[in-house]
Amino acid sequence: MTAANYEQVMRMSATRPVVLNFTASWCHLCQKMKPYLQQYNTADNGSWVWARVDADANRAIMQKYGVRGIPTLINVQNGQKAGSRMVGYDGPQALRTWLNNL
Repeated sequence: MTAANYEQVMRMSATRPVVLNFTASWCHLCQKMKPYLQQYNTADNGSWVWARVDADANRAIMQKYGVRGIPTLINVQNGQKAGSRMVGYDGPQALRTWLNNL
């Protein structure tokens, strides 16, 4: 997700949860989490939108959501933060649990 398609992604959040995934190519934990996000998104048949936000290229979006470290996942519904955020990566089971609670 970038500033250019931000509004489109927010419109999608009206019909299903959007997971904003603040990440970077140089972030080791981000790269460890990525295949599990892909696997779970596929397993959940797209019931939630996986919106990757490059932390280096999208500082304004990071600031808007108060992201200070990566990886960070934020649940957005109806264009608003839906309370839940996951900072860091504690392994695939913690990620699955967080996603199940969307």
